[in-house]
Amino acid sequence: MKNYICYEFSLDPLQPAGEILVSALADLDFESFEDTETGLRAYISEADDRTSEVAECAREYADIGVKGYRREVIPGQNWNAVWEADYPSVRAGDAVLVRAPFHPADPGVETEVVISPKMSFGTGHHATTRLMLLFLADTDVRGRRIADVGCGTGVLAIAAVLRGAAAAKAVDIEDIAVENTEENAALNGVKIDVEKGGAEAVAGLRFDLILANINKNVLCRDMSVYSKSLNEGGTLLLSGFFTSDTDEVRASAGDCGLKFEAERAEDGWASLKFIKTA
Repeated sequence: MKNYICYEFSLDPLQPAGEILVSALADLDFESFEDTETGLRAYISEADDRTSEVAECAREYADIGVKGYRREVIPGQNWNAVWEADYPSVRAGDAVLVRAPFHPADPGVETEVVISPKMSFGTGHHATTRLMLLFLADTDVRGRRIADVGCGTGVLAIAAVLRGAAAAKAVDIEDIAVENTEENAALNGVKIDVEKGGAEAVAGLRFDLILANINKNVLCRDMSVYSKSLNEGGTLLLSGFFTSDTDEVRASAGDCGLKFEAERAEDGWASLKFIKTA
């Protein structure tokens, strides 16, 4: 299991420095982010570490509140242990509960997804995952074929199948995500077609619903693939970007024949719903 690097930034004020820094680091292949009381933690695979670029970002944004940072190597085995030891259950409204195997079941919830996390993203704790789950809870997926692009732990694909989707394909560029999605699918007793890859893994296939919680640049780059892969009247749910980026994402989707339907937001993060028009 690969090691990760955690960069912990001290910010004052927290915004807009935090939002700008996340956007810049996402372009450097950072995989996940965590807000703190004094700033931001950003995580990247040790193999993809960008020490000089991070230092340049800190210098460039010093005037807007980046006061400094520290770098820490997080061994793979400890990465898992940290999240499994401190992993509260998460609710997306009254319809969906995401919990770890060691949490008690809740028979009163409509859909209960059990996730044994191997990474920080895709567990339901980040605002973008909760926003996607809320949209999913409001979408009738019964009998529909769905795709989850950038599946992480597989939480969205698993929730969709548990809510009645006929078939689900989940893809991610990370080996650990593919492995974890397969494990979590088995844990929930559902069948999901899991494949390593990005948007190219769904190109040429057709779906009634596509979920993609990645980042703005990747979403805009792959928007035409999502549109071509949706059946007429199909739904596209997107997240992984800030509310300040919604106009750009909406414009990209509109250029690909996707009609904007709704927006949700939490803590400065956004999620958008589109419909494939004729």
